[in-house]
Amino acid sequence: MKKIHRIAFWIAAGAVSFVVLAVSAFSQVTPSTKIHVTEFSKTGPQQQTIVNVMNFIKTHADDKCAAWFPSLQAGIAALEGDGGTSDIVLIGHGVFSPNSVVAITGNNPKQADLPSGVVMTFNNTGLFFFKLPNFSVSGYEGGTSELQVLTVIHELGHFLNTPGIIDDFGQQKLVEQNNEAVKVNCGRTIKAAKKEKF
Repeated sequence: MKKIHRIAFWIAAGAVSFVVLAVSAFSQVTPSTKIHVTEFSKTGPQQQTIVNVMNFIKTHADDKCAAWFPSLQAGIAALEGDGGTSDIVLIGHGVFSPNSVVAITGNNPKQADLPSGVVMTFNNTGLFFFKLPNFSVSGYEGGTSELQVLTVIHELGHFLNTPGIIDDFGQQKLVEQNNEAVKVNCGRTIKAAKKEKF
């Protein structure tokens, strides 16, 4: 079983080389914006929340959503480091500036100042974790399980080069277009998360 997990990890990790330099930002930035990330970490309660959301998606993806992501299981295993140490975990979190950015996928130093060895990063003070006055994403309030699942699926779409998910860095209309694609293909998975608390 460990061998299967290891193979899945390396297959999905291979995808990193294709996306690691491109950064896709989930929310409002302009093409000239550089996202500054401070207090970066791969541990703590925020990290556990991210992992909990990913594990929910892994076990609750509806048939349509799973068909849209043929490598969903392997992709999540790669990001989580297949249960390994933080050295091989490819997800993390930190404080973003601008704060309107919910999450980013990629590691282009011209677009975000992130440490090497990270592919997906979430904003500690953004809508993924908190409700912010007068802000929502695609009809979901911040800090809700539905928004968290939508966000992770959106970012997985970038990581796994999912058909219908396009590069949206600095393009709010494209961010919204990608969110709609997620809602169309994984709407039942998002709805199933409503009663969850990650």
